[in-house]
Amino acid sequence: MFRLLDYAENDAEPASKRKRSVISCTECHRRKQKCNRQHPCQRCTQCHYESADTQSIMVNDNPPDMAATSISQSLGGVTDFISSPSTTSEYLVSKSMGYAPANTGTLSIIQSLGVMTVESSESFPNPNTDAVLQFRALIRQLPPQRHINKLISFFYKELSWQYDIVHEKTFRLQLNAWEQIAYAARNQPCHLSPDLRHFPALLFQLLAQALLFQPVRNDESLEDLRHAPDMDLADVATEFSDAGQQVSAIFGPREVTMVKVQAGLLRACFEKTTGLVVEAWHTLGQTIRDAQELGLHRLTLSDEFSADQGSQARAGRKLWLILHLWNGHMAVVLGRPMVTDLDPESVPPPDFQANQVNGNSDLMSITPFNMILCGYNAAYRYLRDIHHLNSTTPANVAEKVAAIHSAIMQNLDCIPPWAKLNAKDQDFNYPWLHAARETLQTEVHFTLLALHRPFIFRQPHSRIQAFTAATRVLESQSRLFALMEPRQYPAFSLVFATFDAAVIVAATHIIFPAENQLQLDSSLKGLRWALERFSVMECQNRLAGAAYGVVKALYDKVLNTTLACQGAIQQSSVTEGGLTGQTQHSFAHETGSDDIQQMLAVSQRFDGIISPQPLRNLVFQDSTANSLPVGEALACSPEHSSEQAVAVTDDEFWRIIDGLG
Repeated sequence: MFRLLDYAENDAEPASKRKRSVISCTECHRRKQKCNRQHPCQRCTQCHYESADTQSIMVNDNPPDMAATSISQSLGGVTDFISSPSTTSEYLVSKSMGYAPANTGTLSIIQSLGVMTVESSESFPNPNTDAVLQFRALIRQLPPQRHINKLISFFYKELSWQYDIVHEKTFRLQLNAWEQIAYAARNQPCHLSPDLRHFPALLFQLLAQALLFQPVRNDESLEDLRHAPDMDLADVATEFSDAGQQVSAIFGPREVTMVKVQAGLLRACFEKTTGLVVEAWHTLGQTIRDAQELGLHRLTLSDEFSADQGSQARAGRKLWLILHLWNGHMAVVLGRPMVTDLDPESVPPPDFQANQVNGNSDLMSITPFNMILCGYNAAYRYLRDIHHLNSTTPANVAEKVAAIHSAIMQNLDCIPPWAKLNAKDQDFNYPWLHAARETLQTEVHFTLLALHRPFIFRQPHSRIQAFTAATRVLESQSRLFALMEPRQYPAFSLVFATFDAAVIVAATHIIFPAENQLQLDSSLKGLRWALERFSVMECQNRLAGAAYGVVKALYDKVLNTTLACQGAIQQSSVTEGGLTGQTQHSFAHETGSDDIQQMLAVSQRFDGIISPQPLRNLVFQDSTANSLPVGEALACSPEHSSEQAVAVTDDEFWRIIDGLG
């Protein structure tokens, strides 16, 4: 049992800053509760700390039990149980009445009055209620321990570098605590800490991710997880993810923990990977609200120096950064509102951990999180500004776009050498590093593409920059795809960037066929690469099949449009004596070519039309499902002038594109 903090056994009591001696046991002293100094005390009895079932997850005085001590230190106290019939007034006001933890009003006044123990009318559900019975049924769906260990090792070896949502050391400490809980204690979730109650949800989501990316020739032992003849591991992964979602929902929205937020983010990742992008957006929104309930958006660097919550504060700041980047990226890609904000001064500092390979100080900062920080400092930090430019049109928009573009290009020069493409020294030590470098290149150039995309029909400079960025994205995605194995084809990232870039490249050649003639061959090659990748992935990736149909239709239109343009130019060159060196505008007027005039009319029809957001249309199937894949040409008047071409969405873009070629 817990050691009593009295010093009667010592001849000389050590000096204390307090005027009165500490006579409560360790746990009561930490929780500022009254203690009768019995063995166990009355508080420990009420909270079941003396039970042998939960003894393995208590913090005690046994030095060899390093796992339990580490759990208490790194997780911010897993022994904070809530089953006591009495609680503090601060807890009641915060949890029952909905006040935020950092509220400066009523809650702060109560905090200033000190801790007051009051009788609580709130209690955990009765052990026989439906919620507890559902919890028992769900945790029984967890696979045997041998499968859990195998899938966790696979996850942290192959997948975790992409998002760095759950730190491996912390997760294994939580897993160790969960494994040591006796059967009787698991059946009584009211006797578990909030983090441990939500841990099965996190475990289910992690196992689901690992199962989703299993190689074609997977470990034969995993075949035991299938319980139906026509079932595959992706179906098992879906069941695990759904079970984790149900565990998170059992205890209601009032009980929010860091573990619950991590589980929610992994659930959004699973939904996005399986093509449920709309559902992933809503899951992400709920997870962000849970994180705000915990106050993760208010954590600062000073919180990391707290003696009792330093590691928790850093983990919370890192998690909030990931949530912010997800929200910004999905908002820009899908045209959704952005609900998070992040002060650049509040970004967590890089990881500094000694390298275990050769002790070289240059390798200390090579971690997945530091790669994410490289992307943030180079480009991702401007996602909110880009989203604002997409939704509003300020008077000096050209200057703002140019300033952001210039800043991103300068930041690219500041990326550390180990994160650049030409650095291959450490690929053997870090198998994930090569793919991470290509992912960084894709994401940075996609940010540039998103910056210029709204203005490609109005600003020639933005059209050039968007086309260049899209070309870089296609090249990077081609190299990244070459590094991937078939088990990685379900990844959402292999579709979204390629699809958006392919649409911009194709649209530029279709609408402005006289531009970028020197890049036509490389553009067609990039589009063919995209089609080949989508064709290979469509059996494992839900969005790849739909993307293939759209890009194939655009590819055919590029061929028809560019061939017509080249034929018109060659014919005019012969009849007029070689005027091909002149500009498109003057050439069209001097030659009088009907084909060139028609192409100019097509270009003018796009004046004032909102630029496309291809992936949003693909996901929500608002225009592509009824336009390009089906091949329905919606008639548009050739005399449609720039003043008339005004639309509130980009549906008009798809209608005009569908009528070309």
